[in-house]
Formats: sequence, C-alpha cells, structure tokens
Amino acid sequence: MTSPQIETPVWGEGVRTLRGIWSLTQEQLAEMAGTTQVTISRIENGSRQVSDSLRVRIARALQTQAHALFPY
Repeated sequence: MTSPQIETPVWGEGVRTLRGIWSLTQEQLAEMAGTTQVTISRIENGSRQVSDSLRVRIARALQTQAHALFPY
C-alpha cells in the first residue's frame, strides 16, 4: 500500500532535511533502510511513490516516525 502521490514530494523534502541534519549521504541512508541510493534520490526528488513499509524503514533509520517527516 502506498500513500497518495501528492504526499511523495513533500515527504521526500522531509527525508532530505533530516538526512542533512544527521549528516548522512543518500548511500548511507539507503544502506540503513535496506534500499538503494537511487531509490533515496528519487524519493527526495518526489519522483517515486513510497510504500508504507519503506517509509517506516527510512523513518527508523532517521530515528523518527514516518509522519514526522511531513513539514506541515
């Protein structure tokens, strides 16, 4: 199950922001979340829909909850 497409770019901005705070590269985050650097890049750019399970894995890697990555 994926969240609506409209949320993907906004959520990706949150991922990019928090990844920067933790000083992680896309590759480091991808390894921590069990995905690829290309996937992280596409998420951050809003060009990839994200499954709920991947959202949770990324949020855990960033030591937060998935909903906290929305900037509003």
